[in-house]
Amino acid sequence: MSKQTGKTEPKKQATLEVIARITDADGTVVEKITSSIGFPSTDDFDLETREGFLNDFDPMEKAGLEGREAIPQVCSEYLEVAASKKKPKKEDE
Repeated sequence: MSKQTGKTEPKKQATLEVIARITDADGTVVEKITSSIGFPSTDDFDLETREGFLNDFDPMEKAGLEGREAIPQVCSEYLEVAASKKKPKKEDE
């Protein structure tokens, strides 16, 4: 509760940010940033019991898996850039 307003302030959540970036030899960058807000705060972890830890670890693991979803997309975009560079040039007839 805020002393100034008397209202309960919303709980701040931790955010996991995953940055997938490929930088080509010529400096071309393909990048995707994803974030997952459901990441548990260090204040939320129950490290006293195994069950508490496992319950708190689950959202952390899910957030990590969601964040990793950007990696295949970045690889696909990178391959598209590579393919556009390798297109055969039309020869004059």
